[in-house]
Amino acid sequence: MRLSMWILADWLKEYTPEAHVNRGGRTLRNARIFSRDREPEADIVCLEPAGPGLTRCFNGEDQLLLHTEDLSAAINKLLDAFDYYNDWMVEAYQMIQDGCAMGALLDFCRKLTRRDLILADSTFYIREYALEDPARPPLRMLEDRLPSLDALLEIVRIPHLRNPDQPTYPADVTELPPAALSNLFCGARHKGWLISLKPDGHYTQGELDVQDALAYVITSRLAVLPEWDVRVERSGILLDLLEGRETPSLEERMRAFGWLPEDEKRAYLIRSVQPEGEGPRIAERLLERMDPSGFPVAMEKRLLYVVNLRLTPPEPLEKALGELLDRCGSVAGRSPVFTQLTRLPDYTRAAMVSADFAEDIPGTISSFESTELPYVSSLLRTHSVIDLTHPALNTLRNYDRKHGAAFTETLRVFLRKNCSYAETAAALFIHRSTLLYRLQRIRELCGLDLEDYDTRFQLEISFLISP
Repeated sequence: MRLSMWILADWLKEYTPEAHVNRGGRTLRNARIFSRDREPEADIVCLEPAGPGLTRCFNGEDQLLLHTEDLSAAINKLLDAFDYYNDWMVEAYQMIQDGCAMGALLDFCRKLTRRDLILADSTFYIREYALEDPARPPLRMLEDRLPSLDALLEIVRIPHLRNPDQPTYPADVTELPPAALSNLFCGARHKGWLISLKPDGHYTQGELDVQDALAYVITSRLAVLPEWDVRVERSGILLDLLEGRETPSLEERMRAFGWLPEDEKRAYLIRSVQPEGEGPRIAERLLERMDPSGFPVAMEKRLLYVVNLRLTPPEPLEKALGELLDRCGSVAGRSPVFTQLTRLPDYTRAAMVSADFAEDIPGTISSFESTELPYVSSLLRTHSVIDLTHPALNTLRNYDRKHGAAFTETLRVFLRKNCSYAETAAALFIHRSTLLYRLQRIRELCGLDLEDYDTRFQLEISFLISP
């Protein structure tokens, strides 16, 4: 195990070291007494006398000034550090080679840090934990296997979260004792976090460096631990459908989860109202706990959530979902009800349209039916090669600008209120006779026959594509 000057400073604390460290990376593999007959090596830390009562421990420009003249005792203490950590690392990798359980490996790591350790996956779910005092009642979040929503919202605001180049960093989260977090990556894929808890709240840089080494060991085990991705594999059934891959024995596989072919189903697409929001990622694990029969499927920065309406009654689900979305800063679009799971890609697109055209008000759940017309109008605006707007709208808008009139808005509300004179007048806060006068002027200016269905329909479309 490569050590850092900070790790050595903690190991040599009986000598009250004065640290002058600029580089300080985990690059050191051994120690020796400095000799001017030998060139210093980049991965070797050297010791030499530094005056009355002092010994200098250095590597390049980094140094620890130890308050001792006993060079022999200091070098032996240093060599003990390398032996101790190297022996630990050898045993850890032997455990991995022997196929140890992740819980056993985490407990072995705890013995090195002497702190409570937590292993959480990339969706914040706590997979394993090892307590320094097993007799002490665990934190509530450990019993629930998930931090509270408030704690999650604090965690996702940490700047270093999911940064593969970021070493272990301290984190201050209300629900937790002072913690240190290590990002766990296998290649480019984020696997989760190693979290240590220290009641006194003070982490030395040496302790953070040791946790970096532990995170590397944990990641080595994760890389060869397929059961870590069981949850992803469960959702893989739906991912196969969505990505057009073969889905053999689909009905039999879904029956294993209690889903019958004739059951009514619905898809929800969750998106954050903020461009870089973490709401869908937080919602994924919470939904899995709230409704174990549902299937949350991560889709880039969004979340598809597919439910079986026989197993999950829609009214209580949407009430709970709305509250969750509100706190997560997210909205959702829901698809129409369907039964054939092979049609999931089509209904996912419908849910996506609903989410895209939903108002950016956290907690909103928008139906496809309510967003269908805005969606169609957007297609007409973006794909039409000619202007489909009824000429009457341009005529009325020009007249309104020149004369300060409100004929365009009057016509829009009249059509929206199904040509009801009473409802239109009430919506516009005008007298019925004023409305009749305006409609007569609109007919005269534009030559419109508002009794004709096709004319009204074209005007409705015009308002949609040219609001």
